[in-house]
Amino acid sequence: MTFSIMIVVKGKRSSLYDGSNRLFSATSIPTVVKTVAAVLGHLKQTKNLAVYVYDIATTLQMIAVIAKKATGAEDGKSMSCLLMR
Repeated sequence: MTFSIMIVVKGKRSSLYDGSNRLFSATSIPTVVKTVAAVLGHLKQTKNLAVYVYDIATTLQMIAVIAKKATGAEDGKSMSCLLMR
């Protein structure tokens, strides 16, 4: 699976929100399709159950660290990251 990250480096301020350490997840459409098919194939086992699925769990801080390494950005420079499919 491939994810692209669009990175914009400018200015001298970071824009990381909520402390930048809140975990969030992302799921691709093929993974959702496989999960739905698996649930439909096991209706008795999954009846009245919540099913959680994700491809990646990360934080803005983790993305910023990877982006800084990839771009060679110095500390103190502003960096905005956007995950793209």
